[in-house]
Amino acid sequence: MMPLTILPRLRNSGGRDWIPVPLPLFAASISLASFLFVASSIGTVLIVDALGAELRLEDSAAGSADPVALRVGLGIVLARQLLLVLGIWALYHVLTPRGTAFPLSKQQWWPIRRGVALWTAGIYASVVAYGAIVSFSGVEWLIPQSTVGEEITRDPITLALATLLAVVVAPVTEELLFRGVLFSALSRFGVFVGAIASGFLFAVPHFDTGSLLPFTFVGAALALIFYRYRSLAGAIHVHILFNTVSLVLLVATT
Repeated sequence: MMPLTILPRLRNSGGRDWIPVPLPLFAASISLASFLFVASSIGTVLIVDALGAELRLEDSAAGSADPVALRVGLGIVLARQLLLVLGIWALYHVLTPRGTAFPLSKQQWWPIRRGVALWTAGIYASVVAYGAIVSFSGVEWLIPQSTVGEEITRDPITLALATLLAVVVAPVTEELLFRGVLFSALSRFGVFVGAIASGFLFAVPHFDTGSLLPFTFVGAALALIFYRYRSLAGAIHVHILFNTVSLVLLVATT
């Protein structure tokens, strides 16, 4: 576990009440995200096939990743993320009491809170330490795999799309869904229960058994940041910095 004693103290920032979002919004948001994921996956296959490209998004024994397939896949993921934001915005208007603020509205984007760098350093150090421990243990299925492969660094357009997705779009959309909606709904069962449960839901879509524990931890930490600041901006800033460091290290080492 990350030593919380070295991080900004968790408290009710500003004395504002914490009101969990309705469970119907939780269910509708998961359904929407699942539908968009399936639809975008099918769309990627159809478009790549129509372009005459090979559906290889990662390097394999059959050959290197197809740059056309990567561009199409990343472009569709970008569209999917934007549709998710619009969909959750619409669900908020339908499924929450009148006057409930959309999580991305009225955010303090600047100046960035002083604790962001410290939170990011603590989370990143914990993930690195976890990876080192399981690698040393030799339990291969527990070793985290990168969610962004080095294939993206071989083509400027692919790298640009991946950077836009990882550093801008994903932090906003994932924080909106997993913290703004899912954690906010599950926190009615307790803040730490909601943080861990929403963190687990955040880890599962990465489809990597080795990433399940560390990403559950990352998601839970981001939920606590959201709760501490009463604003998604803090969690989004930490997410952006975390992904930026990961992307820079990937580019620098390939």
